[in-house]
Amino acid sequence: MAILQGIFGYLMVGIGFSFVLDLMNDYLFRHDLQEKDLFEQWGILQRIVLITFWPIGMLIFILSLIRKR
Repeated sequence: MAILQGIFGYLMVGIGFSFVLDLMNDYLFRHDLQEKDLFEQWGILQRIVLITFWPIGMLIFILSLIRKR
């Protein structure tokens, strides 16, 4: 039972991270800070991969923020 709780927690964090990135993506698109092509490429497959491998996605996100500054 503890394994299922761990898997559920892992997936919930991934869903939350994906949700935050969706909100950021939508905000950037609405304020013309992002190209339309990038907005349209964010589909269900990318969301599933991000939910599954969210630690790697979060690492890439943090590194890209650091490089922008």
